[in-house]
Amino acid sequence: MMNSYRDGIEPKKSTWHSLKPGIITALFILIAVLFLGRWWDSLSQANPTFSPPPLKGMALGIFHQDANFNYETDLKEIKNLGANAVLLMVPWYQSDIRSNHMKPHYKATGGNKTTSDKHLTRIIKQAHQLELKVLLMPYLRFETRAPKEWRGVLKPQNFQTWAGQYEKFILHYAKFAEAQNVEIF
Repeated sequence: MMNSYRDGIEPKKSTWHSLKPGIITALFILIAVLFLGRWWDSLSQANPTFSPPPLKGMALGIFHQDANFNYETDLKEIKNLGANAVLLMVPWYQSDIRSNHMKPHYKATGGNKTTSDKHLTRIIKQAHQLELKVLLMPYLRFETRAPKEWRGVLKPQNFQTWAGQYEKFILHYAKFAEAQNVEIF
């Protein structure tokens, strides 16, 4: 004897079916929270050096047109918001996605600007004085681009030449980051 909807016989409903969906969701969340809490506790007890991820950071746009702009107020605001790290992004530019060469723009051209190493050093020192860890992220931008052109669709005319330029760009900031005791590059 079959006991299914196909036979026209409705199976006996369990207690769970009589609960409202909101109650079921709340119970599920409560169980998940209890489980995750116990799991987290077990990790920290099993390994006393285990701790939550150490960085709570924010990005600071360092694109001000004034080459000597003081970011100290911005860094203090980031610190006061509870962050312990700041991400500084430094662009270099190439003319378009087909170009083989890239360079910094130390003088603002059409809103595009690269912060000088001297100014970047000052910003990093200010961040460190506020006990903020620094993450330095060099990245590439284009002076001109057509719709749908971005870093992910680079088509340099000579990839080997472009790769040499890109290596020079990245190694410049890797050495700079090391010299400035940047925590993450």
